Amino acid sequence: MAGLSKHDLTEYEALTVLNPQIEDSQVASFIEKMKKVAADNGAKHIQFINLGLKKIAWERDGHNKGIYLEHKFAADNTFVKEYERILKIDESVLLRQTHRIRKGVNPDSVTELEDQLKPKAAPAPSAPTFQPRNDA
Repeated sequence: MAGLSKHDLTEYEALTVLNPQIEDSQVASFIEKMKKVAADNGAKHIQFINLGLKKIAWERDGHNKGIYLEHKFAADNTFVKEYERILKIDESVLLRQTHRIRKGVNPDSVTELEDQLKPKAAPAPSAPTFQPRNDA
């Protein structure tokens, strides 16, 4: 196996939970801001996925729900520190976590995927079906 080049990047996934009371336009602005931060710092944006409003395991800043966003990008570790710093000072962010997916990513192989900015609608609950008992 060949060694890592000093130009290779690491792929990361950042999960961010935003205040549930912000507007859709503010969510879109947040996403654009973080994509710009990535571009301005030499990171390669891969994809943003809006996972929608979900319950948080514990209450945070008086909220028990939040808007979950997943951001995949390739960067060096110095960018991750800056990314986390920006998330920490943003008042709309309730929670954040960034973790490494894989090392040794060739920058030329990074492909940007289409962002999923609208959360997928939850499937409608199906009507209960009546199953007669067969006690015979």
